[in-house]
Amino acid sequence: MALVYRAARCLHSAPTRYPVTVGDPLVITSPDGRSLPHPLLIQADPGAGGTLTVETRAAETAEWVAWPSGAVSAATQATLDAPCQAIRATAATTAGALSIGD
Repeated sequence: MALVYRAARCLHSAPTRYPVTVGDPLVITSPDGRSLPHPLLIQADPGAGGTLTVETRAAETAEWVAWPSGAVSAATQATLDAPCQAIRATAATTAGALSIGD
């Protein structure tokens, strides 16, 4: 599933939660194709007994790079401080969710 991220940029706005299904990686791209706003707070929520992998890429033709936590089996948060063009979340065995807040 491919989505374009629309930043809320409201003080104390709730993070946006996106479902991640097995076999259909979630890809969130910037609206202008250049860079997502940053910093972003990312939370990976794998399904029970499953893992979720989060990756970013710097540009549309760049390689995907795994976030520092690797594949996670429990809810995990990270702050994305560097510019990136897209975020991808992949569920291995059970559906999960990815939350993004700014």
